[in-house]
Amino acid sequence: MQTGSSVQPLPKLLEENLSAETRKLVDRETSESQDARLSVQKSRRLLLVDDDIVDRKAIRRLLDSNGNQFEIDEAKSRSEALAFCDDNQYECILLDFGLGEIDALELLPSLKKCSPDGRLAVVLITGMGNEYLAAQAFKAGVHDYIVKSNLHADILVGAIEHAIRAVDLERSVEKQRAELEYFGLHDHLTGLPNRKLFFDRLDQALLHAERHGTRYSLLSMDLDRFKQINDTLGHEAGDVVIVEVARRLKEALRSSDTIARFGGDEFVCLLEVLNYEDSVAVADKLIDTLLKPIDIDDLQVGVGLSIGISNLPKNGGNGRELLKKADAAMYEAKKGSRGIVVYTEDCIPNDHRAVSIATEISHIVDSETLEMEYQPKVCLKTNQVVGAEALVRWRHPSLGLLPPVDFVPTVERTQEIRPMTYYIAEMAIKQCALWRESGFNIPVAVNLSAKVLDNQDLPDKILALLYKWAVPPDCLTLEVTETGALASQHVAAGILRKLAEMGVKISIDDFGSGYTSFRYLRDFVVHELKIDRMFINELVKGERDESIVRSMLELGRGFGVGVVAEGIENEEIFEKLKLMECGYGQGYYFSRPISPNQFILWSSEWSARHRR
Repeated sequence: MQTGSSVQPLPKLLEENLSAETRKLVDRETSESQDARLSVQKSRRLLLVDDDIVDRKAIRRLLDSNGNQFEIDEAKSRSEALAFCDDNQYECILLDFGLGEIDALELLPSLKKCSPDGRLAVVLITGMGNEYLAAQAFKAGVHDYIVKSNLHADILVGAIEHAIRAVDLERSVEKQRAELEYFGLHDHLTGLPNRKLFFDRLDQALLHAERHGTRYSLLSMDLDRFKQINDTLGHEAGDVVIVEVARRLKEALRSSDTIARFGGDEFVCLLEVLNYEDSVAVADKLIDTLLKPIDIDDLQVGVGLSIGISNLPKNGGNGRELLKKADAAMYEAKKGSRGIVVYTEDCIPNDHRAVSIATEISHIVDSETLEMEYQPKVCLKTNQVVGAEALVRWRHPSLGLLPPVDFVPTVERTQEIRPMTYYIAEMAIKQCALWRESGFNIPVAVNLSAKVLDNQDLPDKILALLYKWAVPPDCLTLEVTETGALASQHVAAGILRKLAEMGVKISIDDFGSGYTSFRYLRDFVVHELKIDRMFINELVKGERDESIVRSMLELGRGFGVGVVAEGIENEEIFEKLKLMECGYGQGYYFSRPISPNQFILWSSEWSARHRR
């Protein structure tokens, strides 16, 4: 079988064994070089293996002719060839078929073992030319085949180039195949295992637990406030957050633990544990890893983590059922301040809850099932009750009384969000009016969804409600989150400025959890900052959180706005904030959200107790 003077297509026997993917690569490479012979790169490293000194000299002369430059080592036996390959890496091996005691095809497997990836560009040179030998050669891994009677410089150089390119193509295809296999089992963005690989490992854990009594915990994790970041700064910023979160979570776990990303901001973790309580300690550690804000350009964004835990075999032996239970617990975790819930029978599976909520959402305003509870805001210096935050509840026909986190995100994806926002605002303003008529003069605060901050009619509608119930504008505070304020920044700034000019107070809620930036403090009219509870909860545990809170207090003083600490849950934190001269506070230490009548009774008792 002869090789021509131009670059040849792969031999038929080899081409028939190529995958379609490889054949495309080969065809592209071949078509690009049909019109001209490939120029040989200088200093190609070659190993010439031939036991005949005359043939070796002839081949060397051919390779040195016409300006071709090669770096050539010569081996005259099997042992010399292997010794050279052990000590050197060659781009191509020119292999004589007859080596006396052994033929080339027997030697070839040993030569390939010397290559790091087992791939070797080989050109077989033989004095015998027949189709059977050619077939055997290509089957053994030879890339080209030349009969000595047809040995010319162009043919030899072309064969070398062809063999080297063939190996390069094989490596390229193998790399692509490995990448396809890898990304079939891993998340493209973070490199973490994906759903398929996670369930494979979960199934293995189930078998191991059944055979050896091993205990495992399954953690379902969902980021808090990620949607606002993604909606406000865009998907590229969201990707930055996801990658950094994945890195921190992975670093916080053992190498034997499996953490996977299921998509979006949803992560799942499988832990082998001695005691089920260990998984709660791990969950606390994971939450702590996200306390430090994430840098995105000139902003620092904060995300939290809600974690639901189910245990194997305590909560069952079916992997999908365990994940569903962990999801249900995670959904419950989003309601609490700690952010961790271990599954119990009280946790309603998330999919059932979601379907039920979505079904009833279109009737949420007309059904008159929305109720309001109020949480007091207290001056930390005087212990005086200075305000009440209105918190909506939905008395769902089958799920009972639901907090905002259970249904507001769903409503925000529908057209119901605007009528619901005005409905809630009127309920709070009306309650303020009723309190004022009874001599209980207390301002109210209402949370505004980011979805209404681009509505130019908002100021007029709020003014109409204040006029309807004869409530002075300065008795109303509208709370917006950092992410909400920046979601439609220029429009929102104008709308909030108009509300402020009317006398309504503007508060930035969850301060520090979304964007640590002076931008909105400069561009927006702000009367109050509410420090996110995640900083307050950890205030007595370390200096870092104390420094963060002190910085926020100084920032508030610098801008001349009031500062409220959210999530005060015990006396230790209360006293700490007083020493730091924080102005106001909210939290369970004072009171949980309560009904309007309970609020009056609580306020009276609180004032009497502190007067004494």
